[in-house]
Amino acid sequence: MFIDPLVDHSIRASHASGRWPAKSAGNRRLVPACASRANPSSSLVGSGRGSRAAEDVLRLTFAFRTSQMSKPALRRRENHMPVGPISSAAKLVLNLQGKPAGFLSSTSGGEPFAMLSESPLPTGVVSKQIAELGYEPITFEVDLPLEKPLYDWLDTFLNRSQQLTGGSISFVDVSLVERRRLEWDDALITEVTFPAAEATSKDPARLKWVIQPTRTRRVQSSGARTIAPKTKVASIVSNFSFVLAGLEAPTKRVSRIEPLVVRQPVASVEGRLKAGTLEIPAVKLVVPMSAAEPLFDWFDDFVVQGHNAPTYERNGLLSLLDAQLKNVLFGISLQNLGVVRVAELREAAGVGSIERVCAELYCEQMQLSPPTALTSPR
Repeated sequence: MFIDPLVDHSIRASHASGRWPAKSAGNRRLVPACASRANPSSSLVGSGRGSRAAEDVLRLTFAFRTSQMSKPALRRRENHMPVGPISSAAKLVLNLQGKPAGFLSSTSGGEPFAMLSESPLPTGVVSKQIAELGYEPITFEVDLPLEKPLYDWLDTFLNRSQQLTGGSISFVDVSLVERRRLEWDDALITEVTFPAAEATSKDPARLKWVIQPTRTRRVQSSGARTIAPKTKVASIVSNFSFVLAGLEAPTKRVSRIEPLVVRQPVASVEGRLKAGTLEIPAVKLVVPMSAAEPLFDWFDDFVVQGHNAPTYERNGLLSLLDAQLKNVLFGISLQNLGVVRVAELREAAGVGSIERVCAELYCEQMQLSPPTALTSPR
């Protein structure tokens, strides 16, 4: 039998804190070797102040031993921590064809991956092998208005004339020093989402892009300072105006326009990406019931009465405005619009209800920069 040094240390610490009487032979706990090291729950032997005091010493000893045993592991872990400051990207800078094209709010994708070929075997097992190398689409979001290189690329996309475009996304710190970047070659836009215009929303006006690169690569830090794009004042989605030729009065009271998602599938032909048919979405707008009667009349004439030749189609203009609602920051011309549905929306609001109307219009073309004049049916 011996005096466990951890027990003695625990008693000394307790005595220093005033929780225990002065140390004496009568207060020191004698612990069998097998109890202190192999089985901490064994009973204590020796003179004492009662079983409760003995249990307190045992709990204190066990806690102290556990903490002592964990320190080497913590020290080993600390030895493997990175040395020096850890830098993280503070901004995302987009470059197109070597020109700065704006700061991004988020980005993802671009990773290479293996495409598989599968062959069923007579045994029922499906054999799988690496067929070729592919690259994930790159998704990013950017606030409106757009820098000129990105604006021009979007313009060619909507005009069905986009070309293969190279670029990069630089991850930079607060001093605009590049830490790493993602580069790509020969990409085509496959999808652009225009945000919902909502009269009561404070969300930023932000475009979501999806592009398909032919190949990508990740480049480590160059240590150089990136050329910063121009600083701009971002707008919010409630700062908008919408007008439909011939129906200016009701459409000026539009409270919401659903997101517009324009898509263009691409395919690889002999190692080069080829763009498919541009898909223009329907335009869905919401107006109060008090302003909806002209929309019901248009539906009756265009659909029920059958006056729906191209000469009866209308053009519209969706504009994003500055904070003072005076200057146009970004415009989308919606051409060859025809109504396909006008439906009532009823929502409970206390003892009454909010009556609104949703009109759905087909659209054949979308272009940037508003046209010089809106045209109404002849």
